Amino acid sequence: SVDRFLNALTTQEKFPFSTPELRAELCHTFWLLDRVDSAKALAKKLKAHPVFKDYEIILAAGDGRLSEEDEAKKAYDKVRDAIDKYDKTITLSVGQLTTGITIPEWTAVPESVEIHRVRRNAC
Repeated sequence: SVDRFLNALTTQEKFPFSTPELRAELCHTFWLLDRVDSAKALAKKLKAHPVFKDYEIILAAGDGRLSEEDEAKKAYDKVRDAIDKYDKTITLSVGQLTTGITIPEWTAVPESVEIHRVRRNAC
């Protein structure tokens, strides 16, 4: 289940969010998923998770809104605004922001179950 996967990411030593030291290296990350519904569901799970609730979750998939009350905004602008405002972010995408843009603050991009660090700088 998704809950078990998120718990594994934050507790099992082979995973990148498993210790405070590793989390300190992963301040702004980009997660690529395969479906908009999956991205929306994962965003809700991350917001409720004991570790990931400390990250600002940015939905860059579909219309970018988790609810009707959410403001419609371009994905790039949402990411830039969130990175300027929050120390830790996770951007969820289903293809948006994958070509033609650069977000230098992204420190990792998950690929399957692995997280590939872009650089080793702490937050």
